[in-house]
Amino acid sequence: MRSDIPRDLHSTQKPSNDGGELGGRSSSGVPEVKISDRHVPVLLSHVLDQVHAREEQPRIVVDGTLGAGGHARHILEICDGLQRYIGVDKDPQALEIARGVLGDFSEKVSFTRGDFRNLPEILESSGVSHGSVDVILLDLGVSSMQLDDADKGFSFIREGPLDMRMDPDQPLNAADIVNGWPEEELGRIIRDYGEDRCWRRYARCIVEARDAEPIKTTTQLADLIYDNAPREWKKRRTIHPATLVFQGLRVEVNSELDAVTTAIPQLLPYMAPKGQIMLISFHSLEDRIVKRAFLKAQEDDTLDPRFQVLTKRPLIADDEEIEANSRSRSAKLRVLQRMEPGQEPSMGRKKNKYAHLRGKSKKSSKASGDDEGTNDDA
Repeated sequence: MRSDIPRDLHSTQKPSNDGGELGGRSSSGVPEVKISDRHVPVLLSHVLDQVHAREEQPRIVVDGTLGAGGHARHILEICDGLQRYIGVDKDPQALEIARGVLGDFSEKVSFTRGDFRNLPEILESSGVSHGSVDVILLDLGVSSMQLDDADKGFSFIREGPLDMRMDPDQPLNAADIVNGWPEEELGRIIRDYGEDRCWRRYARCIVEARDAEPIKTTTQLADLIYDNAPREWKKRRTIHPATLVFQGLRVEVNSELDAVTTAIPQLLPYMAPKGQIMLISFHSLEDRIVKRAFLKAQEDDTLDPRFQVLTKRPLIADDEEIEANSRSRSAKLRVLQRMEPGQEPSMGRKKNKYAHLRGKSKKSSKASGDDEGTNDDA
């Protein structure tokens, strides 16, 4: 790690979307998690508000990105009538941690290792039929638990292998791309998935550097990008120049955008009347896909019953949550609901029973207007 680079510029961490924080490692090598009241899942009050606004408690909830079980634990605590909570995650370490976090609800919770893009197959194998799911929750992107584990290579705040795989068993990792893919493909990844204007410069410097020596670690790549960043860029920006490069690589390694695009249409048939699909995204690329997919479902008059977007604007963290958890600043929650036959669209929402968890905020209280912009802070 270079000592001349400000330490806070080495962070690429996203908002927390799990229920715990890393401690040491167990004898099996699985990271131990310490649950803390200060470390809560991102946009928790908004998620609980949506659940509370339902006329009846959900019976079946599907969590396609279970993580450490943070959202799950709180939903289970407030829903006595919940019969099944189906937890899915492709990270085996996360599932192991969630088993401990949700131990008090073991009779209701099932744990499945898998990708949320394959939820139809998982639900069918679990005996869940079309029209029976009350809530589906997807918390997109990488969790703080994964970011804090240097061995996974998502962040360069600590040195680790250039990996970035959410599923450790998949063959492709970030080092394969950085050291083996053509300059044109590297540029495409940085431009399209990192949305970085310096994509040509960074793709070129990566290829030149790897010809001399393989790029194996997160800090090695971060230092390379920093050294080749435009001088004026370093003066203007507050994030490390490699932040968007790392984002682009992570999205490519895990096919994140393809997963979201594929998953949403496949989930629609499984929703019960008044069933809700809740998606939390962390950068403009994800949010744009979610917004368009939800609007497409709402406008599709061939669906019966129809669907309705409950969030004209995405629900975001307020100042209080951001102050307590700076990682929440990029999080956006959008909600799509299946209507009952003959039901008229309505944007009315009940009072938030859990407002005390987030305090008051002008930003998060806006409930109307069209969202023309997206948050590029990644």
